[in-house]
Amino acid sequence: MIPVSTAASERVSPVDSLQKLLKNTRDVDKRAIINVHLADICTDSVDLSNMYWDNALTEALNAKNDYVAKLALDKLVERHAEADMQKVDKYISI
Repeated sequence: MIPVSTAASERVSPVDSLQKLLKNTRDVDKRAIINVHLADICTDSVDLSNMYWDNALTEALNAKNDYVAKLALDKLVERHAEADMQKVDKYISI
C-alpha cells in the first residue's frame, strides 16, 4: 500500500501541467489555447486569470486566430468595464 502523503505530494495539478505544456510549446496558436484554459482554471484569482487572458490575446493576435482573440477581448473588456475604462478603450481599439 502506498502512503497517502506520498501519493498526494506526487499528484500534478491541471495548472501545473498546463504551465509546463505552455513552457514547452512553441506554436503560438496552441499557446493561445493553453492560456485560455489557464485563465478558465484560475478564476479564483482575477489578476492571474486576467494575465492569462491577456497572454491568450497576445498569442492569438500573433497566430491570427480571430476566434481566440475575440474570446479573450470579450473576457478582458467584461472584467475591466467597471474599473478601468482606459484598458477597455485599449482592448476595443484592437
